[in-house]
Amino acid sequence: MANRNTEQTRNRFKKSFGGSVQSLAGGKGRTFFTLEHRSETSKHKIGQQNTFTSDYIELGRDPKCALSFGPGEKTVSRRHAAIVKEGGHYVLKNLSETNPTLINNKPVAKKWYLKSGDEFQLSMEGPRIAFLVPENNTVKSLPLSARFDAFRHEALRPYKRGLVSILLIFIIAIGSLSYILWQQDKAREMLAGNLKEMRHADSVSQETIDSLREANQKNQELIAQMRNRMASLNTQVEEWKEEEQQQSGDQSTQESESRNDNQPEEPSDCSLNPYYRGVYYIQTTKVVAEMENETKEIPDFQWSGTGFLLEDGRFVTARHVVEPWVFINKDDPSNLKLNLNIIANNFGTVTAHFKAYSPDGTRFTFTNTDCRFNEESDEISTILDEENNEYTIKLAKMNSSDWAVFETNKDGGLHANPSLSQNLQTQDKLHILGYPWGFGANENDISPVYSQCPVGQSGLHQGVIRITGRSFDQGNSGGPVFYLSDSEDCNYEVIGIVSAGVGSSLGFIVPISTIN
Repeated sequence: MANRNTEQTRNRFKKSFGGSVQSLAGGKGRTFFTLEHRSETSKHKIGQQNTFTSDYIELGRDPKCALSFGPGEKTVSRRHAAIVKEGGHYVLKNLSETNPTLINNKPVAKKWYLKSGDEFQLSMEGPRIAFLVPENNTVKSLPLSARFDAFRHEALRPYKRGLVSILLIFIIAIGSLSYILWQQDKAREMLAGNLKEMRHADSVSQETIDSLREANQKNQELIAQMRNRMASLNTQVEEWKEEEQQQSGDQSTQESESRNDNQPEEPSDCSLNPYYRGVYYIQTTKVVAEMENETKEIPDFQWSGTGFLLEDGRFVTARHVVEPWVFINKDDPSNLKLNLNIIANNFGTVTAHFKAYSPDGTRFTFTNTDCRFNEESDEISTILDEENNEYTIKLAKMNSSDWAVFETNKDGGLHANPSLSQNLQTQDKLHILGYPWGFGANENDISPVYSQCPVGQSGLHQGVIRITGRSFDQGNSGGPVFYLSDSEDCNYEVIGIVSAGVGSSLGFIVPISTIN
């Protein structure tokens, strides 16, 4: 029975969410119908019409229903009835066990095949609704705005709470796992420390026993001779130490000169505050889809990130900050970004509008179309819907091409060092400024959050800088990564762009040298 209910739930999700997603893109063969209210309720006026494009909708008092009624409609059940597309027909199904569903004043036993003009009623005294099918009921004939409204009611409303619950469960699970791993690391460190102390104690004891045995075997004359020899040896050891220190210093100097720049010892008063003005908080203001000569603003689709302004006027950020719809999993049909990708590569264009805020009060706006990218590694792929309609999509990769740049007439005061970004050494300390999760991005008092991490491997690997001890988080993406190149003048230079994390502590940074 449980398996049967699970399968039914999957079918309902597929028909509701999947059908709405396909209709949003104007899928071939998709149709729609209209429900017209013939009686007034707390939420609906007489004559009001609602258009639906999915293959499954529910009607009732439950707020998750695609067509919901207020709590004042006492005779309407929480899940009262459903309209399901079966083949080329629409079917009215009674879901309530306590209240009847009537079609043309006759109770529906289980289901009824609907035709345009039928009037049904939710319970004997409940609301009356007419089922209407226009002569041309293809989804493609609907305006884009009507498709988005239908998508919001049919797909986003019924499954919004479920998606949020899944996200919360995922966050809790990740937090619990991190805590367990942290506890395990602490236990391993404690065990290693205990073992080290035990081994040291055992070694000391053995050395003491050996010394006593040796002392018992020697006479006083031999001991005196040994003391004389030890005095001579001490003199030789001191001379050897001086030579060794001199050689070590020469070798250290040679290694330092072999690098482009050597990591200096950082004085405590070298502050990054003078560089704050060049670090910008990026926030979307709107996302607009243009398709078939229509323009539609995408509701409730916003995100944020970080960018920075170089002294030569170039504004830099990560590409996945300004075009997130090309960084997707194409196997997830419920992903809104996938639908924007389909629109951008088949039917029209998608434009994201941004505002950039600086701690010194400088502000400006831009769009993704203002930026230039490196699209050489993008993959052009195709995706099929349930009716085998083929759509083209573009997929970008999280690699050294994860950057976006455009020219301004402003000076952010940040100096880039492309050569150094390719030659960093293991354990070199890197400094990061940004706005993780929007922290520090109060519109009236903007101040970036500081973090740091060491270089994990010398040089570049697959075109990126690998780091360990990752401390940056979501929202830091696109932010500047600094290196202290001159400790006397406290001179920090930009060597990279925050891109992505791997696991809990690893990550990679796009070197500033990749920007052309």
